[in-house]
Amino acid sequence: GVAGLHHYLWGPAENVWLAWFAVDPTQHRRGLGRRLLEFVVNRARQLGYMKIFIETYSTPEFAKARAFYEARGFSRAGRIDSYLPDGGDMVVFCKDLTTHA
Repeated sequence: GVAGLHHYLWGPAENVWLAWFAVDPTQHRRGLGRRLLEFVVNRARQLGYMKIFIETYSTPEFAKARAFYEARGFSRAGRIDSYLPDGGDMVVFCKDLTTHA
């Protein structure tokens, strides 16, 4: 698996984005994704960020990802309609890092 953070220099100093997040499909359902996400969230807290955002999409192939993020305390923060060439929307999730929920 791979995970990382990305901070936009032009964005608010207290916000960070999940930049890369992937787990090899042969390793799904073993807890690796959960542990990777927990590590990245904790690292973002250590670095002093107050919010972490995730960009994903409304198309069916991202349904498991959306459910995964929601199950780990992320909430839907925004949507950009028809973002993808096939008409799919961008869905943005957010987690408040000032709490440990």
